[in-house]
Amino acid sequence: MHTRAAKTLNYLWEKFDIKSEGDLSRKTGLTQATIHRIRTGESANPSTRSLQKLANYFKVNIEDFVDGNFPEVEQNTIKEANEHYQTNHLISQINKKLNRCSENQLKQVLQFVDLIEVPPKS
Repeated sequence: MHTRAAKTLNYLWEKFDIKSEGDLSRKTGLTQATIHRIRTGESANPSTRSLQKLANYFKVNIEDFVDGNFPEVEQNTIKEANEHYQTNHLISQINKKLNRCSENQLKQVLQFVDLIEVPPKS
């Protein structure tokens, strides 16, 4: 049985030239078994968390990933997808740590961030 998520994953698999389930596992943080079950349709209702990780990696929104409603995904490279995933992962780690900070610690973080000069995008 092929679910919409399976069809979407297989479409993106080809488009991004994914080499193996292990390769995608390392890049998304999902287990190889989870990827296999989604890809084959064995998992009829994959978790939102798993689908979100896949959507993030492939740079599509989760609704489009689940529904398969995208006529043509932009020609992203594996490098761009990796950079996008790594950025999201770092932001997630920062958010987790900030949520545990006191108000005073947050003010100190903000002062530090204000010191960082961000170069203009070219």
